[in-house]
Amino acid sequence: MRVLWETEAAMVAEFTAWAQHKGWTVYAEWAEWDLVLVRPEDGFQIGVEAKLSLNAKVLCQVLAHRRDRAGEGPDCHAVLVPALKSVNGLEIIAAELGVTVIQGGSRNRYDYTPGWSGAVFRPALPELKDRPSAFRAEEWPQRCPDRRLCLPDYVPDVTGGHSAPVKLTQWKIAALKAAAIIETRGFITRTDFKGLNLSPSRWTQFWLKSDGQGGWVPDAMPDFKAQHPVNYEQIKADMPKWLTWQVPARQPALIQPELIAGATA
Repeated sequence: MRVLWETEAAMVAEFTAWAQHKGWTVYAEWAEWDLVLVRPEDGFQIGVEAKLSLNAKVLCQVLAHRRDRAGEGPDCHAVLVPALKSVNGLEIIAAELGVTVIQGGSRNRYDYTPGWSGAVFRPALPELKDRPSAFRAEEWPQRCPDRRLCLPDYVPDVTGGHSAPVKLTQWKIAALKAAAIIETRGFITRTDFKGLNLSPSRWTQFWLKSDGQGGWVPDAMPDFKAQHPVNYEQIKADMPKWLTWQVPARQPALIQPELIAGATA
């Protein structure tokens, strides 16, 4: 087998396509994992950290998840690396820590997946139909968390494996909803911010300006739509589902003092 990828992002992109081909839903850059894989049939989760070599740093990243989330986490923890970059003794330590090492490489004549012609990743992802066995349990040791990771309503339209990734967070979802309200209605109110459970402080101080009628309109607002174009269109299409509050009646437009001065002159 040979190493196929020059960048971590390229490896993660091909692994994501492979996992999706296998029927898994992939949440990139979610809950501080590079990837969270979810088996649709039962919600089984695998948290994945990716690196171009198996090293102590990536194992420490996985261990940090156990300390930080207080009983919440995926069913399995995994590290994704190119095959030739995992033969250094650390795979034994990873196994002792209960971390699955997913190795990716080129296909050989023994590999066959219908409809898939890209790189192959081992071990195979656990399937719901798999019978319990010591072999499969060793490949995919389960962490048995108190509760699984809370997942967003929308699969993030981002890719993993970047050094400074754009992330879809719960706050970002609320911000995208606010942007959709502004684009659709032309303004946003404090009632909307309350309905979105979104603090208006940053918005009204830096990103929006008053329209003089009890609403706020864009001034220097970040382009959240450009950051998440697919998720934005999904959120906008779902407005009838989540926009459930009534907006107060518009106030009369305030008379601008300079207009009065101009009329007097």
